[in-house]
Amino acid sequence: MRFPDVPLYERGYRVEGFMADRTGRLAMRQVLFLLDDIMARNADYYGIGFDFHLSRGEAWVLTDYDLVFHGRASIDDTLIVGTCPYSFGKAFGYRLYRLRTEEAVMMEGVAKFALYDLKAKTIKRPDETLMAKFHDVTRTDSLPMARYRAEKTALINRETAQVRDAYIDVNGHMNNAHYLALALERMPKGAIDPDAVRRIQVHYRKEALEGDDFNLLYYKEPRGVYVEMRVGGDLSAHIMFHLKAK
Repeated sequence: MRFPDVPLYERGYRVEGFMADRTGRLAMRQVLFLLDDIMARNADYYGIGFDFHLSRGEAWVLTDYDLVFHGRASIDDTLIVGTCPYSFGKAFGYRLYRLRTEEAVMMEGVAKFALYDLKAKTIKRPDETLMAKFHDVTRTDSLPMARYRAEKTALINRETAQVRDAYIDVNGHMNNAHYLALALERMPKGAIDPDAVRRIQVHYRKEALEGDDFNLLYYKEPRGVYVEMRVGGDLSAHIMFHLKAK
């Protein structure tokens, strides 16, 4: 993946002990929470936070993450997290993200969002009022969001989990960051080494609500580990952990 060289909206975050794993480095489960926070702050900068969209009966819904990892920050590091809306096309918007220290880039990624009409329950194109808020974004080219075609070489684990109140965000459904956190929490021991993860692809299919029961299916893949997160017979999300070759 080639990360476009454009200015980002950035903020520094100190890596505290509660954000780290047993190695003393930023836990993988924390990454999406940082991306959520910087995205919300950037939206407020443009004057299009949650309240703005709610008043218009709409919301940006995350459909995909594609994140490439180069390293992990350690406790007490200042992690500089950046984002910017990169382009818009039809009903979709694309964002760039970067995590870095002063010394090196830790992660680069892209995300795809769909503008959702809360009343009609369908996606829609941004209107002129909304687009005017993105005063410095004029691109219309989409960013590459390749999806992994799972081979499901072998089922290595099956877990169940219930969507708890703590997982629910202001939109009334499970926050996107909890999908990755939950998948990692129930990951079979030894299935992945966090330092071997080079790329994570997340595709969100259907929202999960409080009280829903997840079936988490873990498959061994030639390139890593693939996770399906199902509610009943519906696929809610799937995640591919690409691992470095040994």
